[in-house]
Order: sequence, then structure tokens, then C-alpha cells
Amino acid sequence: MRPYYEQRSDLDNEQRVALAIKEECGLDWRKLSITYRLDAALLRDGVIDCFAEVKARKVKFGAYSTMMVSALKVDAAKRLTAISGRPCYFVIAFDDCIAACDFAAAHDTGLGGRADRLDAQDSDVCAYYRIKYFKPLAKIIGTGAER
Repeated sequence: MRPYYEQRSDLDNEQRVALAIKEECGLDWRKLSITYRLDAALLRDGVIDCFAEVKARKVKFGAYSTMMVSALKVDAAKRLTAISGRPCYFVIAFDDCIAACDFAAAHDTGLGGRADRLDAQDSDVCAYYRIKYFKPLAKIIGTGAER
């Protein structure tokens, strides 16, 4: 069985993003089961508005031209959107801001991952989203678009 790597700092980052989403977008955060592969459902008046996957990066926005995420998460996002009719967002807490990109945006695909945990399964097929697709939370999440 594979180790579970989510740590207290990951949950703290999620909480920071959840508060920002509440303040900036007026949406409530509900943690999803690990089986969904995404972190949360975001609700307005108790109804799912969208879904989110959150990552924290210890760099300023724009330090890299792309942001990487597992292709498995992209697949999960596309399936949730197909089932629910609701968008899924890739949300990143940078050192200087929190920004989001719709998982439906164009992306490149390649191998990527991390090597610091000495876990061969940390190398994965990844999606690389161009930084130009990331926008401030209030400009992309919960914009009230008709569904």
C-alpha cells in the first residue's frame, strides 16, 4: 500500500485557501474524500458551485512559465465536470497571491513529479498549465456564470 503523504502543512494551506475563497468568492469549502482525487467542493447556499484542487508553491506568481499537476487529477476533474456540470479549478497558493486555473484549459503533457521522497511512484504523467491561464480567485471562481 502506498504511503499517504498529506501533512498538517497541506491542510493548513487548504484552510488558508478556503478562507480566501470564502472572503473573495463567497463560497463555502467542503473537503472531499480522497477517492475523488480533488480537495474540495465549493458551495454557494449549500449547492455545489465548483470543485478545487489546491497546491502551495514557495515561489512568487510568475516564477515559472507553467504549473504542474498529476494527469490523474486532471482526469478526475474532467470526470467530475462531466458528471456534475460544474467546473473544477487548479488553485495555487503562491508566496504573493492565490490564483486559479480551470482544469479545462489547454495544457501540455509530460513526465514529471518529485524525487525528494525516494518514492518511484512520485514520478507521473503530468499536465503543465501555462501561468497565463491562472487568474486571481475572484476573477475565476464563483463568478456566477449560468449553469
